[in-house]
Amino acid sequence: MKNIKTKIVVFISTILVGFLIATNYNFEGSSSTLSLNTKEYQNAVETKNNLTKQVASLRQINSETQVKVNEYNNSDIDNVKILEDMNMQVADYGRLTGINEVKGPGLVITINDGSINEKEDDESTILKKYLHDSDMAFVLNEVRYAGAQSIAINNYRISPLTGVNCYGPYLIFEDKTVEYAPFNVYVIGNPETLKASLFEQGSFLNQLLIRGLSVEVAIKDEITMPASNIGNMEYAKEYINK
Repeated sequence: MKNIKTKIVVFISTILVGFLIATNYNFEGSSSTLSLNTKEYQNAVETKNNLTKQVASLRQINSETQVKVNEYNNSDIDNVKILEDMNMQVADYGRLTGINEVKGPGLVITINDGSINEKEDDESTILKKYLHDSDMAFVLNEVRYAGAQSIAINNYRISPLTGVNCYGPYLIFEDKTVEYAPFNVYVIGNPETLKASLFEQGSFLNQLLIRGLSVEVAIKDEITMPASNIGNMEYAKEYINK
């Protein structure tokens, strides 16, 4: 009889617990049910995925930062080593931005207006044989895409902020520097890779040749480029996402 009573109590308790779970009972005197429609469920999944990505990204950043901190805290690394590391980073940034003079192998692409035949060429043909600022912008973009690591036009170093305009036989840059034709585009990078990419079928340099402009290329074992003056960053300030 005692065993039967025990079984009944266990059975009733099981039913009660199941009911509490089904109704999401909070054990504080109230119960609630959770029901999401399709849109709410999709939003919840998207929110979860975004949070997961953010957590993964923060973990990666934390791991990289911790490695750097450990390097600096290592007893074998003294102030001289830290200073050398910082100087190397500054040098890398200087090469990338153009504020440091650089040298290396690459190409020299010489571009000049085409020969004009005033008796046979109409106005449209003559305009096509001139190099315009939009043409130089396309050339710079194509050179970068081909793998250029540093670029200069004549004696003017191209930086990430360089803008160019055309006024007749010369180009004028954003800081009012003027360079005259013929334009020698100096490019530091892998010479063979650059040449193959810049003169492949459909490239912009080939289009300039079809239009009648003069385009010549020479491979150089070493090119030296001057530093650029990228100017004062008056408006763009560092943003730290808190």
